[in-house]
Amino acid sequence: MHWSEEIAQRIIDRTPDKEEYVCAAGISPSGSIHIGNFRDIATPLFVAKALRKRGKKVRLLFSWDEFDRCRKIPSNVQAVVGDTYDHYIGCPYVDIPDPWGCHENYAKHFEEEFMLEMKKFGIEMDYRYQADMYRSGKYVDHILTALEKRFRSAARFLKSSIPSKQRSRAKRRRSWLRSMTPKKRRTTRFRFSARNATPTLRQSRTSPKTAPRRTIPAAAVTAVTSTS
Repeated sequence: MHWSEEIAQRIIDRTPDKEEYVCAAGISPSGSIHIGNFRDIATPLFVAKALRKRGKKVRLLFSWDEFDRCRKIPSNVQAVVGDTYDHYIGCPYVDIPDPWGCHENYAKHFEEEFMLEMKKFGIEMDYRYQADMYRSGKYVDHILTALEKRFRSAARFLKSSIPSKQRSRAKRRRSWLRSMTPKKRRTTRFRFSARNATPTLRQSRTSPKTAPRRTIPAAAVTAVTSTS
């Protein structure tokens, strides 16, 4: 049995009642597509063919990752523009001008080149353009959900890694700060010592009683006062 048929059978065994199966691939339009890029297409293509042989409805989805950042300028592009495109490194491919001036932008030029070649092979795919997807806001809810879950996971990890004694101390500090007025919070850290009329920087009351004080020398205060 061909490896693609094995994978197709596993997919069917896992979700036998699925109305439509989606096999997906995707690349960045960073330059002219080479045989290595075709490897990304061949894998889902063969699995899709194996699924269709078993009577399943299949959609071959292809994602243009044109919102990816440009990492370097290919040699065939440098032959046309020289080093004038170096300042576009770090920009999304969709925001870089077409070096030959025949398409809307850099990404569209190489996407069109690729799709024409796929037609020669008789490969039909459902194309998705990620710059449009991101900028239209279609991914906003999904991104926020992912960030929220990541934040919760990080918070749980940090909470579990902090000793219980430190957690209870931090909780008491938060309660004490919430009980203060905003003005009191702002002035708590900075006070003057009436003992020797010298400015003293104290740590907040939440610090241990044994916390060291840093006292500004009286000579320095006198020097500042006399110059002002």
